[in-house]
Amino acid sequence: MYIKETYMKKPVQIPKYSAIADLLRKNITKEIFQEGSLIPTEKDIAEQNDVSLITVKKAISVLIDEGYLERIPGKKGTFVTENKQNKDKPNLIGIAIDDVSHHFGSQILRGIEDTLEEAGYYSIICSSDRNFEKVQKYFTSLLKNDVSGIIFAPVIGEKYVTRNLKILDPVIGNNIPYVLIDRNIPELSSNLVMSDHRRSSQLITEELISRGHKKTLVVYSDNCTSMEDRFSGVKDIYLKHGLVFNSNLAILVDDNKWPFDSESKEYGTIKKQIENAGEFTAVYGLNNRLLDVAYQIINSERERYGKNITFAVNDESSSNNSEETRNILHTRQPSIELGRKAAELLLEKILNPQSYKSQIVFEDELIIP
Repeated sequence: MYIKETYMKKPVQIPKYSAIADLLRKNITKEIFQEGSLIPTEKDIAEQNDVSLITVKKAISVLIDEGYLERIPGKKGTFVTENKQNKDKPNLIGIAIDDVSHHFGSQILRGIEDTLEEAGYYSIICSSDRNFEKVQKYFTSLLKNDVSGIIFAPVIGEKYVTRNLKILDPVIGNNIPYVLIDRNIPELSSNLVMSDHRRSSQLITEELISRGHKKTLVVYSDNCTSMEDRFSGVKDIYLKHGLVFNSNLAILVDDNKWPFDSESKEYGTIKKQIENAGEFTAVYGLNNRLLDVAYQIINSERERYGKNITFAVNDESSSNNSEETRNILHTRQPSIELGRKAAELLLEKILNPQSYKSQIVFEDELIIP
C-alpha cells in the first residue's frame, strides 16, 4: 500500500467546473457514455453532483472545446462526439523497464498491462538492458507511431541524469504524458511511482545490527538514484546507533558489467577489494547483481571468510550460484501494485493533461527467513 502522494504544484482549490469536466471526460473515455450518445441533462448532472447549473454549463463548454462533446443542430441536448479528441490515436502505451524476464520486471509489467487493458489501452514493451541508445531509438519509434503515453524506468548507467534527460527530451517536447517508475531523475519534475529505497535499506541494516552484525560488507554501485538512496539508508542506521561505518567495507562495483567472469579484470578488482576490507560478519548487496558477485567470491574462499557469513539483499534474490542465497534476509517490493499505480497515474494524465504532477511512494516489506 502506498504511503504518501505528493504534488509538484498543489492548488489551494480545484475549480468545481474542472472537477465536473474531469468526471464527464472519464465517463467518455471509458465508454460509459458511448460515442454519439446523449449525455445526462445539465440539470441531472448538477443535482447528482451538488453543483450549480452554471458550473455544469462551464464544464460542458470545456469538453466541447476539447472535442469530447458536441451540440447537433436540430437535436436537443449534448452528445458525445464521434470524433472526440485523440480518437485517431491507437491507444498504445510505450513501456521501457530494465528487464521483463526478471521477476521484478515481469511483476511490474503484469500490473501495468492489467490496468491498461481494463481501460482499453495496449502496450508496446522494451527491456532497456541498461542500454541508453536502445531506449532512445525505441522512444523515437514510439513517437512516430503516435503513442498515447509512456511508462519509463530510467536507464541505469554512467551519466545517469544527463543521458536519461536526453532520452525524455523528445517525449516532453511532444507533450506525451509519461510516468517514471522505480527510480527518479532528480533534476526533473515528473510523475513518479517508486518504492522508498532509503527506508528499504534502513530496514535491512537495522535487522543486521540487531543480530549483532556491526561490521557488514556493503556492495553498492553509484549509477542510479535508487542505489544512492539505499546506501544513504545504511549510513542512517549506523549513525542512529552511534556506529562508525568503515569505508573499507564499502565495495563499489559497476554492475552494468554483470555477469562477472571469474577470469575477468573486474572480478579480480572486486575480489581484491573484499580481501582488503578487513573483518566482516555479514554481506549486504544493494541489488541482486551486487550480491551475486560478492557471493561468488566469498563462497569460493570459505576457509578465508568462514561459513557463518550472513547475506542480505534489496529485493528478492535471484542468484544463480546457490539455493542458499534465495532464502536470505531481503526486502520485497510491491511490484504488481507499482505497475498498477503507474498505469493508473498515466491514464489520469492522459484523460486530464492539466492535472497536477504526482509522486507516489510505496513501502517495501522486510522478509526475514
